[in-house]
Amino acid sequence: MIKFSIIIPVYNAEMYIERCVRSIINQNYRDLEIVLINDGSKDNSGTMCTKLAEEDQRIIYKLQENQGPSIARQAGLALATGDYISFVDADDSLEEGLFEEIVPLCEQEIDIIEYGYYTVWDNNKVIHKLQCDRQEGINCLKHYIYQKNVTNYLCNKVFKKALFDGVEFPMMYLSEDQCILTQLYYNAQRTCTVGNAYYNYFTNPTSLCNSPFTH
Repeated sequence: MIKFSIIIPVYNAEMYIERCVRSIINQNYRDLEIVLINDGSKDNSGTMCTKLAEEDQRIIYKLQENQGPSIARQAGLALATGDYISFVDADDSLEEGLFEEIVPLCEQEIDIIEYGYYTVWDNNKVIHKLQCDRQEGINCLKHYIYQKNVTNYLCNKVFKKALFDGVEFPMMYLSEDQCILTQLYYNAQRTCTVGNAYYNYFTNPTSLCNSPFTH
């Protein structure tokens, strides 16, 4: 079976981390692991992460000194054992059904699979959908560069782990996603998008960035 590693950088996320993690461990698809990297949180995030890890053996937990989300993601990659990698921000969540839809695509050796997302605030939830398509060879990078049915976000995609060979996350708080994605799309030979939305981006004042997803 295809195994997925979901990497979650955690920093002062005590209000959200349980919602985030439970949206993953409650998925019907079971062959996955969750890598929680506590980036020096000063609240009760560490206690909550420890409790969740004790509850589900698929959760890997590591505490490190505060170094920013880039280093936290890099640390998560070093611990990940899955065939495919995804990133989720600690204050966001996943919709049910993601893995069942993308497993057949992973079995076809697709390198990057992208899906739509929801923007959620208060009692509002707005869907952002993509058209279903596939690209091969140099068109993978071209479509990303020209933003043809592609987003600049890490968190609404899954990546074949081998794409990260030789790729290092930059020491950046802004535009980190674009920097990494350019390298990953350069390495990719097959990419596709699916029409359904599976990522919930919750707007909140404590996010590192006010635009969708943490950079």
